[in-house]
Amino acid sequence: MDERLHVNVHPVYGGTAIAAQASVLQDAMAERFIVIQYGMNDSNYKSPIEPAFRSMLDRVKAMGRTPVLTGISTATAGEVMLRAVYNVTIANLAKEYGALYANWPGDVAYDAGSLMADGVHPTDDYQQRLADKLSATILAAAPGCAEAQ
Repeated sequence: MDERLHVNVHPVYGGTAIAAQASVLQDAMAERFIVIQYGMNDSNYKSPIEPAFRSMLDRVKAMGRTPVLTGISTATAGEVMLRAVYNVTIANLAKEYGALYANWPGDVAYDAGSLMADGVHPTDDYQQRLADKLSATILAAAPGCAEAQ
């Protein structure tokens, strides 16, 4: 991700929206765009995502920042049980909150045979495609922000 985009991605690797919530609620959020990208593990654990997402979105909006949601990317190992339901929830929350939405499951080309390192984690190529979609979503909403310093 181009640093000039002023993006803060809140990763909690192997985590859930609920686990990430505390980090987002405490962060000073100096960046213009705050990416919230959870759901895969939540789906596997059958954890509800909407309350945690709403809490994070409320905080990001209160700080005057622009939230960016991604949806859940495609994976092949096992069935991500609630992926379709969660993707609808995430897209609806993006619309309700006026957040940017990088539609990873719908807009990022996917080939199960070559894009998943172990059936769960994306290869470098697939990660680049996801990052490109995220960058394009942000730039479409705020052209020229990459040039701003």
